[in-house]
Amino acid sequence: MKVLIIGAGPVGLTCAHLLGALKIPCTILERQNKLTAHPSAHFLHSRSMEVYESLGLADKIYSQVPPLNHWRSFIYASSILGKSYRVHDHFSSQPYKKNQLLSPCQPTHFPQHKLVQLLHEFLPSTAEVLLSKEFSDLSFNNGVTVKTLDGKTYQGDYLIACDGANSKVRSYLNIPLESSEVLQSFLNIHFISKKLGQIALSNPAMIYFIYNPEALVVIVMHNAQEGEFVMQVPFYPPLTNPSDYSQSEIKDLVEKCAGGGEKVEDIEIKSMKMWKMTSRHATKLKHEKVFLAGDSAHSLTPAGGFGLNTGICDAHNLCWKFNFPSLLDSYSQERVPRIQQIINKSYNNYTQTVKIAQNFGLDISYAKAFESISSKLPFGSTFFKYGLRLGQKFLLNDSKAVEYLKNDDNLLNLIFPEEDLQFKYPSGFFQNGGELAPNSQVDYKGQSHNLRLLPGKITQDSHKAVFIKVIGKDALPKFDYPTEEVKSSDDFSYILRPDGHVYWSSRNNK
Repeated sequence: MKVLIIGAGPVGLTCAHLLGALKIPCTILERQNKLTAHPSAHFLHSRSMEVYESLGLADKIYSQVPPLNHWRSFIYASSILGKSYRVHDHFSSQPYKKNQLLSPCQPTHFPQHKLVQLLHEFLPSTAEVLLSKEFSDLSFNNGVTVKTLDGKTYQGDYLIACDGANSKVRSYLNIPLESSEVLQSFLNIHFISKKLGQIALSNPAMIYFIYNPEALVVIVMHNAQEGEFVMQVPFYPPLTNPSDYSQSEIKDLVEKCAGGGEKVEDIEIKSMKMWKMTSRHATKLKHEKVFLAGDSAHSLTPAGGFGLNTGICDAHNLCWKFNFPSLLDSYSQERVPRIQQIINKSYNNYTQTVKIAQNFGLDISYAKAFESISSKLPFGSTFFKYGLRLGQKFLLNDSKAVEYLKNDDNLLNLIFPEEDLQFKYPSGFFQNGGELAPNSQVDYKGQSHNLRLLPGKITQDSHKAVFIKVIGKDALPKFDYPTEEVKSSDDFSYILRPDGHVYWSSRNNK
């Protein structure tokens, strides 16, 4: 068996590692001439870290993460050194304490481009990455044949499309999207500034929500010691465009965000990307022998960090099923309802950020209405940009926001134990299960293992996907797939899938 993968982003490379654990060879076709260097996503939930733990990669990730005190909080402020409206420490919160009980792995802050570099560095020998290979078309003939724009063809038994939100594979197969309108657009400016890193360490946070009359932006601090940041600026194409932001204008905006009259002279702009925020998903994730995973399957708001993590879980749900081809249809059956749940949660998180802005006197509906009017005027772009600055200056008022941000329920959370670790697949290859296995220890071959992580451990050792029978007091149902056996730690009996989800549980029969 051989699998083709379109896209060498984090989801495509994660698929390669999961397939490598099963000794299934794969070829990854990447349209760019180099791997991404833009830190789009940056937070890995506990469930994602469990996946990487099962692949032997978690410690490699944790070893590169900045100190927790640098990124444990979100800060709502007039500037980094200015008035602080609220410091939201996620690692002293009730969600985090609950998360600690539910998972053996810590969530962590690790930017996407570094994750891609790490996954590529430790790529299994069963995988190869071919750069400058842009998808052109495909055909089905005893498998899947992919043709790239340079005229080359590649043959595989299956294809996983991890080629992003504007997936050419999805479009080629005419797989429709359940789509929303563009919620908001941003210009993401990736830059390096050791000076800003030093300033930020005096008031450290993962994310700064800056509200002042001259700067209304979000700054993500990826690494203070390296001075790596992304600044997200509200964007209104075509009335605004990247050329509006020169080096000097970006410097001026960064200094306003820094506050305290600080000068930031060492800004090195790495990239600028426009991003349209949507909330949508493909109506199906499988077409014959082609599967969609990651952003090609769904596009989420960034609030809560669900996008990348959902893609990692797509890969984890899918790849073990290549050992059992009759189960491949269950991928779409299981993941589509799950993605719908996540999209709803992600959208609710986005509305929380909108409400916070409204309490500062800034309502995005006003900006959209002004955008609509300006677009019809002869000099609409100039009129819009001037009016936007004026509106920001005179509408911004923090009197209501101070009280609003005191209530934890009004804040944007970072850690979601219920959505990440306590969800249950409503349908699919389950008898009465669907939830994750308990976060408990069991003995396997004389050693103690986390029950949920044990299937991954066995896969790494045996290079086969196996189910686990957890033997308790209750009788197990007949089951025809290959299994290993362990003794239950809580008297209940279980059958676990290779991805750590419960296929059947006597607990669910009580």
